[in-house]
Amino acid sequence: MKYLMIFLLVIILFGCSGEDVVNVDSNPPAKPDLIHHLGDTGDGGTSEYPGANYYNLSSYPELENNGIDADDEGDFVQLKWWNLPDTDIDYLEIFRFTLEDFLIDSLDFVAKIDSIDYSNQTSYLDMDAPIFKNLFYFISVVDEAGNYTFSDTVCYKLLNKPSISGPSSGIEVLSQAMNQIEFSWDIDYSVIKYRLLLFDENRTIIWQYEPLDLEDPSVIYNGPDIDSDTTVIWRLDAFGHDLINVEIFDQEFSVLSGSESAERVLYVQ
Repeated sequence: MKYLMIFLLVIILFGCSGEDVVNVDSNPPAKPDLIHHLGDTGDGGTSEYPGANYYNLSSYPELENNGIDADDEGDFVQLKWWNLPDTDIDYLEIFRFTLEDFLIDSLDFVAKIDSIDYSNQTSYLDMDAPIFKNLFYFISVVDEAGNYTFSDTVCYKLLNKPSISGPSSGIEVLSQAMNQIEFSWDIDYSVIKYRLLLFDENRTIIWQYEPLDLEDPSVIYNGPDIDSDTTVIWRLDAFGHDLINVEIFDQEFSVLSGSESAERVLYVQ
């Protein structure tokens, strides 16, 4: 009888181990597609003819949709990706490394900097991004069954935020007195180009200005007439030297660099 029981137990165990597991998802999510830096608002423009505008390209008109970029709210880097098609995504993991750490061949040069629940978002703000480092990012998408897929890699170098001297945010200006308003900022010798941008409430570019002489950090408004009751949103962008043809894992990257001042407003009366 004892041997019969052992024989039956062996049959049950082998029978269970041979059963197919049904309704288990083993398919990883589609590969997420991070958006490389596409350009900057004002590219190709002059004081007479505003350049490219990366606002108003989504249902969130306040977002600048130009891929990985500096953020005006702080020393932050904004990551962006195209919509993820899978409907069972559970969470995302954000990874970052620097070129400097990669080149010294550290075994732990990649750091997971965050893990976030997924709620159909298409962006992430790195609020702890180091300045003057060549930063590389990728993410992983994890579904509810634990399957995961890594994205491609994007890069950016964050500079010091431009320091604005004037005018103060929130001032009121008569429409006919706009040509007396002076915009000024502190000189930063790591910057090779500045771009002053003025927008209306709809993020349409009113005027832009790029000084030819970096030693002259000011300009008096010389753009088109601005109607009364207009809220003008303005900021100063800074750009540095780019790093071209950087090879990471047999792939070449160009690391662009820049920063954006905190935005200010003025009210045209």
